[in-house]
Parts: sequence; structure tokens; C-alpha cells
Amino acid sequence: EVFADQVYGNLLSGVATPAFEGTPTRTGYVFKGWNPEVAATVTGNATYVARWAEDKNNNGIADDEETKYTVRYTDGVDEEVIFADQVYRNLLSGVDTPAFKGTPKREGYVFKGWNPAVAEKVTGDATYAATWGEDKNNNGIDDNEETKYTVTYKDGVDGEVFADQVYGNLLSGVATPAFEGTPTREGYVFKGWEPAVAEKVTGDATYAATWGEDKNNNGID
Repeated sequence: EVFADQVYGNLLSGVATPAFEGTPTRTGYVFKGWNPEVAATVTGNATYVARWAEDKNNNGIADDEETKYTVRYTDGVDEEVIFADQVYRNLLSGVDTPAFKGTPKREGYVFKGWNPAVAEKVTGDATYAATWGEDKNNNGIDDNEETKYTVTYKDGVDGEVFADQVYGNLLSGVATPAFEGTPTREGYVFKGWEPAVAEKVTGDATYAATWGEDKNNNGID
């Protein structure tokens, strides 16, 4: 498979053993010598068989003579276990770094990549920790990368009845914060908000109180 036999005949006893012409080479292996060891001189018929050692990373060193390395993927979270470590051992220098199997997932977060970035090739022991971005509204986008919105409640009468209640830094899709307390106004009944308060935040919104006159203060417009 690797090379044709080299045969030297008609040799006299005591002459120097002819050398192999060239260098034995084999893809994915290193040449380790001859079996048996080549004698210095001819003493009889002899057959020398090439010995080979596997060299998967093709660096010219027998794999069983090389240092092996370990690659580990961890979840990067100390207080809970998001996923079990994935560990790859006995890796040779120069081989492709094994990929993480699956997709890292964590409730309320989005996966942001590995720290440090995964090297293309193995060069030594390596630990890659998952990094996460908070995703409170569970839309698959890091909250820090999203536009934030503001919800404002106003009294509808230029601040005569209550100060504005303002809720900022709201993510799209979260529940609209409720007005704290109950709007009250002397001689009026509270009739609701204009526009009607949306269940979820979809953008900046201002809700103005609406009032109905109640001269006899019986709670009815």
C-alpha cells in the first residue's frame, strides 16, 4: 500500500547492508524504523519490515509520544447548574477544537457566546465558559441591545390633581406598569384613562386621566 518492496540480491556475506532508498512515508503515520533493526553487514537473507505509529494531527510526532489536552465547556454560572460540563479529553495539538453539542439555553437569558472565544485548533488545555445576556421579556434579544420605552400617567388637568407617574426603561412585551393608588379629584369621579391602558408595552405611551363632574359628591358622574 505504501511503497513497493525494495529487494537487493546476490549480496556476499560481510558486505554492508544496502540502505533503503528514500524515506518511508505514509499519510497519517510516522515511520518508526525497521523490524528487526537493520544489521550493519549482511550475514544471511533478511527481510526488514517498516514500523509505523499513528500521527492523526500530521505533525511528524507519534501520537502516543505527544502530550494530550482537554477541552471543557462550562455554563459560566456559579449559583446554579444550567447544563453539565461537556469535556473532551486526549486531544492532540493541532486538531480541530471539538464543538459544543447542542445549543446552550437558560431561562430568562440569551446565549452570547463563549469566553474566551473558541479556538479553531487545540493548542493546549482550554475551558470555555458560556456568557449570557438577560432577556426579561423572552424575545430572544439581549435586554441591553433593545430599545427601552416609557409609560407616563397624567392627571389630564395640567398637574392640578397628582404629579405624573413615570415608568422608564421598559422592554417591549412586558406588562404595562399599573398606576399606583386611585386617582381622586374633588368634585369629580375618575372615569378611566385615555387612551385605554394597553396590557403590554409596545412603545412609549402617555395615559391621561378622564373625569366626570360629581357636584353632589355621591361617586356618580
